[in-house]
Amino acid sequence: MEEATSLRISRAFRFLTHIAASLVIGVAMPAFAGTSPAIKLMGNASLATVVERVVPAVVSVVVKLKAPADATGNAVGSRQDPYMASGSGVIVDAMNGYVMTNFEVIRDAASMAVILHDGREFTAKLVGGDEGTDIALLQIDAKDLVAIPVGDSDALRAGDFVLAVGNPFGLTQTVTAGIVSALNRSGFDTNRYQDLIQTSLSISPGSSGGALVNLKGELVGINTIIAPDGGGLRIGFAVPMAMASSVMKQLVSFGEVKRGHIGMEAENMTPTLAKALGVEQALGAVVEDVDKNSSADRSGVRTGDVVIALDGKPLASAADLHNRLGVMIVGTKLHLTVLRDGAPKDLIVTIDGASETTAVASIDTRQTLRGALFAGKETEESKTGVEVTDVAHDSPAWRIGLRPNDFVVAVNRKPISSLSDFEAALNASPSHVTLSIVRGSADLLIIG
Repeated sequence: MEEATSLRISRAFRFLTHIAASLVIGVAMPAFAGTSPAIKLMGNASLATVVERVVPAVVSVVVKLKAPADATGNAVGSRQDPYMASGSGVIVDAMNGYVMTNFEVIRDAASMAVILHDGREFTAKLVGGDEGTDIALLQIDAKDLVAIPVGDSDALRAGDFVLAVGNPFGLTQTVTAGIVSALNRSGFDTNRYQDLIQTSLSISPGSSGGALVNLKGELVGINTIIAPDGGGLRIGFAVPMAMASSVMKQLVSFGEVKRGHIGMEAENMTPTLAKALGVEQALGAVVEDVDKNSSADRSGVRTGDVVIALDGKPLASAADLHNRLGVMIVGTKLHLTVLRDGAPKDLIVTIDGASETTAVASIDTRQTLRGALFAGKETEESKTGVEVTDVAHDSPAWRIGLRPNDFVVAVNRKPISSLSDFEAALNASPSHVTLSIVRGSADLLIIG
């Protein structure tokens, strides 16, 4: 009796094992370009063909950092003790030698080098960087480069298989496989433009700036920030190539991203708002304010309109709208589809030139002011200067005492009236500066 039972269990186990193997080989492995929908391989299933295409285009980016200053303003460190950092990069244009990486990889770089898969090393030039999207573009003068073709990141779906290639912990050309966990992730940093791809891959130190590819061997994202969870595990994110490619175009043309605006504020659609506005679907962005004489105003956008699509592509939220507008070149004409009184309406809006607002990091390299954003503005008392529009918590600017809504009226006791004055005054200061601040009814002096 026991022998018969054991035989039945053994047969059942073999049957279940056969079914599981069929699922792994016939269903779980997606197709490569030009193959049938299900891949059935004799022996071990392998992604080696895709990896072999991709690996030669993934590089190491080695950065020598600017030595930080001590309390006396003198540089810390020496030739024998340089400050070094490293990350990953992806060759995106072999002819022009363009290498894409994260902005965070090259932040504070005094010099940069790119090490190729074949061991060759080249000094890299910074074409431009954009902190807002965490994308930077380098250029090297090299022959026989291999680039990864760019794929359609907009076509990705949750559940799609992807590979990450990078250099974690200095281990060159490391490949990991996983799936797309979610799309359109944002909100990790309100000062950035985030429309991130979330993956099941761990993006370890050193692999930031590396390639996220689909199983056709196409580049669909640039691996970026890490989000640790409570159990110590890490969640991988990547900047989609739809965004990164738009940034690259501006970096090549201008060396920076010239952001514009259309002159309106929007908030996320919610079920409560949808009911109040008579909209069936709780998606899109509700226009809550339109600047007078702005592009949005001139194009007919009105408060209460629900923006549901941009250039024909559905819009998920106000953050989605913010992210897409944030990488568009000034002067671009776009089609805005809105719902007004429940009926769709198409409007053509032009991206206006940006107001005089910029990150201080782009006009001044001093460490003490990092993390603050400034804008040219007049106070109600007609005092001119620059307003501190935002300060990242615990940033160097926060630690010296700058706060949002502070108003800078003078640098080193010399009055300023615009961002250009502010820039000139900072550049003229060899080391520390004193900022004369108006905060509410108080006058303050901050030393940075």
